Amino acid sequence: MRIVINKKGYLYRLVFLILIVMTLIACRGGSTTREKIDDKENKLFGTIRIWCSERSKESIKNSVMLFKQKYPKLVIEVTALSEKEIQSKLNRKDISDDDFPHIIEIGSYDIANMVESYPDFFVPVDSIMENRRDKFLSWKLEEMTYEEKIYAFPWDIEPKILIYNRKLAKEYNISTFDIKTWLEFSNLGFLIKKQTSNNLKLIALKENVDGNLYKSMLRQFRKGLYSKGNYINLPEENKKVLSTIRGMYSEGMVYTLKKEEDPLEVLKEGKVLCILGDSSDVSRLNRETEFKDFQWEVQNLPAFEYGGKRMVYGEGNALMLTKKSESNNGAVEFLNFLLTDSESVTYSLKEAGIIPSIPILYNLSEFNINSNNYQNMKLWRFMAEQSKEEEALLYDHRYEVIEKQLIQMEQAAIEGRDIETLITTEEKELNKMMDVEFKKN
Repeated sequence: MRIVINKKGYLYRLVFLILIVMTLIACRGGSTTREKIDDKENKLFGTIRIWCSERSKESIKNSVMLFKQKYPKLVIEVTALSEKEIQSKLNRKDISDDDFPHIIEIGSYDIANMVESYPDFFVPVDSIMENRRDKFLSWKLEEMTYEEKIYAFPWDIEPKILIYNRKLAKEYNISTFDIKTWLEFSNLGFLIKKQTSNNLKLIALKENVDGNLYKSMLRQFRKGLYSKGNYINLPEENKKVLSTIRGMYSEGMVYTLKKEEDPLEVLKEGKVLCILGDSSDVSRLNRETEFKDFQWEVQNLPAFEYGGKRMVYGEGNALMLTKKSESNNGAVEFLNFLLTDSESVTYSLKEAGIIPSIPILYNLSEFNINSNNYQNMKLWRFMAEQSKEEEALLYDHRYEVIEKQLIQMEQAAIEGRDIETLITTEEKELNKMMDVEFKKN
């Protein structure tokens, strides 16, 4: 019996010693893990400067707040600037290193121009994208590419939609879902013109300022404003697009928005049946109190023929890294967080209507909520889900100059000038202008 007791005592002591050793190892291991976390946090310090648009400022600030919960030692400064202000700052020779940003938000169409104009400022992000490439929409990545290098992170996809005043649609017994082609859309314009003695317009546009319908219609044909290359070619589809737009204007179906006029206010006040909008407009309708008691309908753009392309996505915005970011890992870490963190993405969607270029995020709950003011449709999902079928439109550094000229051409077509002659003349003038510019440089 005594031998058994001794054995038990020995076993108890052995177990006790093992527990002590395990506790010490665990404590030491926990300390090492904590040190690793601290090391990672300590690596992300200093200051990151971001130049962004006014639209996305609050979204980025929200992401900064969330990101700093993980990395409290990091300082992130966010400044909202217009495109002109950004270019003005970049053109300054006396800009100090302290003022220079790590990240700049730009329109996707402007990537080539920014790289060409400021070759010493921006860095390709191919190596950073290597393990992220398959997450993004392939056409968006293609639009981020200049001279076979990716220069930006794609952010939003900017879907183009028609937003209808549902009260008016019901009043005039209009089924917006049944309008599948631009011809049917124009016929609807004739109908409401007759029913309302031309007091209600079909659509509100600001074509003389932004050419949004013109560009969207060309994209329905998978065509850009012009072809890349030394010689500028304007797409043949211009004829059909310009004649369709002119038809709506000449028949008095279009409400021309003044420069500072808010299209959503015009829609709410019942001056038009619909507007050409995008996801940022939907965000405003959802957020702003003055619109919350109204009912809306959202539809794809009509096609040029039955079965034709209806869903259209715009250029959207992108995020470029400057050379200053090469010495600060925090800039890339923050961008990754901004674009992929579920809370960050959800806030940006609700606050600014930013639909990301990463399709897996369309599974987030916010994309699949039924919207009460839109007949319980899953509105964000509706605008996002067809983005995989879009195709890239590639522009070069001449985009802004040529875009202005082509919007003027559109205005001349609206005013009644012969469309075929206009296109031929504009093509010649553009090439002459670019040739002069080339010789100057």
